[in-house]
Amino acid sequence: MAQRPAIPTMSLGHGAAGHSMRAKLEAAHTAGFRGIEVFYACLESFSQSLPGDTPRDKLREAAKQTAAICRELDLTIVVLQPILNYDGIKDSKEHAERVEEITFRLELCKLLGTDMMQIPANFRLDDGITGDEEKVVADLRELADLGAKESPPIRFVYEAMCWSTTNYTWQQGWSIVQKVDRPNFGLVLDAFHIAGYEFADPTLPGGVRPNGEARLKASLEELVKVVPGERVFYVQLVDAERLDPPLARLGSKEGSASPYYIEGQQPRMSWSRNCRLFPYEEDRGAHMPIEQVCRAFLATGFEGWISFELFNRFISESDPSIPTDHAQRGWKSWEALKKNLEL
Repeated sequence: MAQRPAIPTMSLGHGAAGHSMRAKLEAAHTAGFRGIEVFYACLESFSQSLPGDTPRDKLREAAKQTAAICRELDLTIVVLQPILNYDGIKDSKEHAERVEEITFRLELCKLLGTDMMQIPANFRLDDGITGDEEKVVADLRELADLGAKESPPIRFVYEAMCWSTTNYTWQQGWSIVQKVDRPNFGLVLDAFHIAGYEFADPTLPGGVRPNGEARLKASLEELVKVVPGERVFYVQLVDAERLDPPLARLGSKEGSASPYYIEGQQPRMSWSRNCRLFPYEEDRGAHMPIEQVCRAFLATGFEGWISFELFNRFISESDPSIPTDHAQRGWKSWEALKKNLEL
């Protein structure tokens, strides 16, 4: 399987801002993409205008219509994502409710025609979750076993985010995948989260950690040695703006001059939600060595979908050109990556 480019629906605009599912999918197709990540929030926005007696009936119809549009446009739905803040929930009733909700999403996967869902590591900061590894592994194993019963089986892909509460490095994420030990449970490698932790720090002037280049180099060398490409189900590539002024650290009493600061939110999460850019967009402020990260991903032996997952403050604006603009920018990044890495 050769490397293939994909882009998420959320990266092409927000339904609440008037960007329709069809407009986003058509923009992706026209730009050249043949893979799409479907965001659950995009399905919810789409579903609100559709017939159905219950919200779930409306979501089923949204999944059916999204799948039909993708077939029409020759787009493969790579994944339905994300399942947020699931692993490590302490309260048994809350856990059971989440399992029931995710069981419904298995149905949506089948209606969409995809065999994969993504689970980012829990990033709640309250005492309702635990980072106890046995509990986290048991929770994720429960979902993997549910997915394995489906026909065809549904795969789950775990993402260590750079602001997750406990499992915030690729090493921790890979350890969890190994301990879950199910063939339908794998890893997504995201360049933003790896470079955004090892190399960058949006709370520092200049945006780069002390010894950031050396930290990232060592981390990527380790990744190539220990992670087999077949356990990586897909990868994501984006960069982000260097912030000036920087964000304040979580819990800082001094506040922040940055317009992206949100009290009580992890600064890397605020940075991610507002300031991501496509690779090679240095003219817009991109500053992380994303090409270096991608070379390491491919050196694991990974083959498959490379997704350009961009969050940004602009996706919530009502400008009707956003889906086309973002799709074209993402495709330009893919063309540069393909040339530079000789894909």
